Amino acid sequence: MSGTVFLVDDDPVFRESLEQSFELAALAVQGYAQPHSVLANINDDTLGVIVSDVRMPKLTGEQLLTRVAEIDAAMPVILLTGHGDVPMAVRSLQAGAFAFYEKPVDAKALIKDCQRAMALREAEVARRRLARQLQGRDRLFTQVLGSSPKVQALRRHLSALGGTDTDVLISGETGAGKEVAARALHSISARSMQPFVPVNCASLDGADINEQLFGIEDQSGLGASLVGVFERADKGTLFLDEIESMPMDTQGRLLRILEERRFRRVGGQSYVAVNLRVMAAAKTDLHAAMESGTVRPDLYYRLSASQVRVPPVRERGADRVVLFEHFLSETDDPPGLSPEDMTRILRYDWPGNVREIRNAAGQFALGLPVLEGQGEGQTAAQASGQDLAGQVADFERSVLEKELHLAQGDLKRVMERLGLPRKTLADKLAKYNLRQR
Repeated sequence: MSGTVFLVDDDPVFRESLEQSFELAALAVQGYAQPHSVLANINDDTLGVIVSDVRMPKLTGEQLLTRVAEIDAAMPVILLTGHGDVPMAVRSLQAGAFAFYEKPVDAKALIKDCQRAMALREAEVARRRLARQLQGRDRLFTQVLGSSPKVQALRRHLSALGGTDTDVLISGETGAGKEVAARALHSISARSMQPFVPVNCASLDGADINEQLFGIEDQSGLGASLVGVFERADKGTLFLDEIESMPMDTQGRLLRILEERRFRRVGGQSYVAVNLRVMAAAKTDLHAAMESGTVRPDLYYRLSASQVRVPPVRERGADRVVLFEHFLSETDDPPGLSPEDMTRILRYDWPGNVREIRNAAGQFALGLPVLEGQGEGQTAAQASGQDLAGQVADFERSVLEKELHLAQGDLKRVMERLGLPRKTLADKLAKYNLRQR
């Protein structure tokens, strides 16, 4: 998780002890002796949860809860007290506190609640950022949904290619949204008012694939001509999905078209010129397919000059909830998501990617159970068997990615926000192969 636990307690011994517990659980933590200090460090985009003692001088935990709500009512606040007071606990929970703990605190239970609150906070901030993006009516934001670093990087890449007319190779797992990315790129290109013609190469009839792609020349005068997909896409964009399924001889013809922008229909003698952009997508590693002999090397290198990778859902963080809610909104009378629903959505890796989320949202809208028992009590990293070092490394990398994005590549700002010396930051950027943006 990329958020921070803002720990407020005027007892330095207790505060330091709890800070160590959070750090051992791979949660970033900032400690404060006075509640006023934390108020200056939060806003409606802050990724984090506040954990505060109740009885403190100048500003109590209950008063802090009220002040936080004035800044952002959705910011999670967990209160701690050394004096059991049931009415106060009830008041705090009614006022919006996420949880209430008595001292001595059960650290494991508190950490679990903080992780849950953090996940919900990430989803809330992601929704807000997306709402702001949609207000701008940017076509990419309305088609490539999400605000996670990898989705933002995808949009930047598509935006950069939108002003060019180069052919593009799009890679990504099944259901990740390769055609969505292709359509988004077409919509921001100079060809946006021309046809977008999608073709799944795996579904083409093997015996007639050349006729379907290139058409048939009628030389009998009996009206037996057939217009192929290349002609239908003239002046627009041709999207060839699962290109690794295309036969080798057809790959050769495709390569010639890419180089010459002309072809001959099946049975034809003269060339037909076409003005189109070709986007090809593969669900497998096309480089490996080339090495195994199922994809022509010259075609691979011709297409791979401009590549786009669509990240799987498991790499998109809180965007999982954003996508789920988006597909819910397309149903009749969509139900709302409870915190427990959101937690299950965030803890599941979604191996079927966006397609699986769409199907699950449809089931949820019908009142059918979705993801019950999936990932309970464990994070996605733990479910995949990742050890502590791997989870800590993933966390550290995600923090660095987020800060680089927020600082727009300004390393001085990143150093100040993370409290890191220049050399330490440089070493970590090199360790995770993170480039300055």
